[in-house]
Order: sequence, then structure tokens, then C-alpha cells
Amino acid sequence: MKILDQESQRSWERLTDAIHFYGAKASLEFLAFSYHLPDKNGKWVEMLGVHVMPGTEATPELVKSLEPDVVLSGNGARSKLPNIPGIDRANVMTAIEAYKHPEKVTGRVVVIGGGETGCDTAVYFAMDKGLDVTLIGRNRNLAKDAGPIAGSALMKHLQEYAKGIYSGTACTAISGKSVTCERYGDIFTVPADTVIIASGMESLAEEGEQLRGISAEFRRIGDSEKVGNVRTAVRQGYDAAVQI
Repeated sequence: MKILDQESQRSWERLTDAIHFYGAKASLEFLAFSYHLPDKNGKWVEMLGVHVMPGTEATPELVKSLEPDVVLSGNGARSKLPNIPGIDRANVMTAIEAYKHPEKVTGRVVVIGGGETGCDTAVYFAMDKGLDVTLIGRNRNLAKDAGPIAGSALMKHLQEYAKGIYSGTACTAISGKSVTCERYGDIFTVPADTVIIASGMESLAEEGEQLRGISAEFRRIGDSEKVGNVRTAVRQGYDAAVQI
């Protein structure tokens, strides 16, 4: 078996955008250990006969040269960016980038996105990093995709540590020091030195489809099939491995 890792850190970066909240810091540390980042890599993968090729782009030509019987495409997803004026400013980053470079998240922080990832990110930087964090979400019900247990934990910590929580609110513009919002027809601004976008992910299925037809069997797994979370990605990978 060969695993092609197009960017040695890319899969890890995506993992951090799908963490269920049971203590964000603990989750990150556990995943860093269990996923075996390059600087913590053990020998267990080699013992299983798996050949990992880090920093290698899985081009159709390369995959074909390996003469595989089965190709499993788990190339993941990318952050979905909403069409907001100012989203390309230097003080704006995705949740993935924020987790990867927490030192760049400074001052007054606004997290845009009221789903599980946005709520988890807001809690992490407010509770663990001690920053002034405001959460802005379009839906009236925040963290509704987190499930009852994780969702209640997120809301409890948000209410305790976040400076502001705005549900049913749309961000309409981003500037260097604030974001403009609209809520039930009212327009207002929220101070923001750092803006984190957590508005979901979109599958990279198109990239994976380039590998279809090279082997007798081809499957997309994880976010490449349908955007989900760590649990669904691991389960799909396991099921695919068992079936082949």
C-alpha cells in the first residue's frame, strides 16, 4: 500500500477544521499525537507495510506508474470563502490558518461562522488563548451541527468566555479594524484586529476524479466524497480498506 501526501501538512491542517469540541486544546494535542505528524512519526506505519510518500503530488502519471489495483482518493476539502467585501485583507484568515499559526491571531478577534467549527474556534482562542473574541453566525441556532453533547459544551464555554455572540447575523464588510454586520435590519460594527473565517468547507472531489480509470477500482473517501469531520473520514477509510 502506498499513501501519497501532496503536502506533508495538508491533511493535518484539514483535521483541525473538523474537530469536535471536548476541550479544543486537548483535541488538538490528541490528534497531533494520533495522526503522527512528521516530527512525531513512529515506526508503526512501516511495520504495517505502508509506504508513505510525503510532499508528493498524486498526479495521474505518478499514480499510473505505481500500477495500483485500487485507488482511494482522500484528498479532502478546502475552506469555503463567503463573498464579503474586504475578505482578502491581510488581517483575515481561515480557521485552518488560525489553528496552524495561532501566533498570528492577535488583538480583538471576530470569528465569522456559527457552525461547529466557528464555535469551536471562538472558544479555543477565547478560553485557551485568553483573547477578546466575538462570534458572528448567520443561523439563529449556533453549533447546530455539533450534536447535543458537543453543542451544549460549546455554548456553555462560549457564554462564559466570548466577549460577544451574535446569532442570526450577517457580516457585510471587513475593514482593517472592524467588521460591519446586519442583524434583523440593524447595521452595526464590531471591532476586529483579526478576522477568522469559519464558513464551512467544499470538497476537492474534482481533483480526485482525475485518478479515476487508472485502476480497476476507484473510490473517494472522507471529504473527497462528502464533507464531514474526522469521525466520518476515519470510518469511510476503514470501511473502504475492509472491503478491498
